[in-house]
Amino acid sequence: MCFRPVEAALPVKCPACGTTNSNGAETCFKCGADLTAVKEAADGSSAPTGAAPTIPRVPSVPSAPQEPGHNVR
Repeated sequence: MCFRPVEAALPVKCPACGTTNSNGAETCFKCGADLTAVKEAADGSSAPTGAAPTIPRVPSVPSAPQEPGHNVR
């Protein structure tokens, strides 16, 4: 397995223009938009907004075949 060090965080995408910026940037190098809110949301340090994510349902797995004469309910 490969583990990424804490310092090697993913780049930040500018919400205003879509430009990819380095993780340490506080403002977008192209349009100057503030990136601190985007980094806080990515870090999980800000309060979550909206509803909690839903867990997808796993389809049921058929049971193994039973011997003849056994009633399965």
